[in-house]
Amino acid sequence: MALFLSKTLIYGQKYAIMAKPLNALESIFGLSVERQVYKNFSIVISGEYINAPRFFSETFENAIKDGMGLPLKPSFKLEGWGIIPEIRYYFKQIDEREVDKIYLNEKKVMGWFLGAYMPIRHYNKVSLDVLSTQFYANAFQNDYGTATWNNKLSLGAGIEGGKHWVWGNFSLEIVAGFAITTGLGRTAEFQFSRPVIGEYKVTKELGYLGNFMQYNPRFGFNLGVAF
Repeated sequence: MALFLSKTLIYGQKYAIMAKPLNALESIFGLSVERQVYKNFSIVISGEYINAPRFFSETFENAIKDGMGLPLKPSFKLEGWGIIPEIRYYFKQIDEREVDKIYLNEKKVMGWFLGAYMPIRHYNKVSLDVLSTQFYANAFQNDYGTATWNNKLSLGAGIEGGKHWVWGNFSLEIVAGFAITTGLGRTAEFQFSRPVIGEYKVTKELGYLGNFMQYNPRFGFNLGVAF
């Protein structure tokens, strides 16, 4: 019986399936699957569905307005999906109470870890509608413009660290990291329309939006099951 329990402790929890509730604040919904593959290493595959902004949209769009110097809040829509492969290295935790220094997390997806990941995101459609105001002969001229990205592929690389706890089959992890991606770029060409003159194009700095899509902090408080 003791031998059986020992093997259960050592060889259990090689898999974890996690939900990421904090990602929903950015209108990203998905799951991750983790598997221990060799000693201290595991592989994580995350899948995402993106439909933004749904939460805090007014705050996000006001940040775009201020970053681009627009007179009014723009309208921003983002739809797509993502796959994020990741490799993690788990640091061994030793039970100091044991004479033979048993590793508590040997061959388990638990404990402190460092990881490297590669965000791969496909944006089916991104649209940004803005208002440009100019002053002419004691009157304001309002021009409405839009920039769209269709089937835009974004690639990146990032690092993260955190800790993964397992109690029975209940799994919890806290993660913090940072990635740089190709995003949408720093500028975009907007198609404007004005009465009489007709349509014209202007290249504008994306400001906050360009930075937000290119420099991605990562914070997670993830819940799931381990087995």
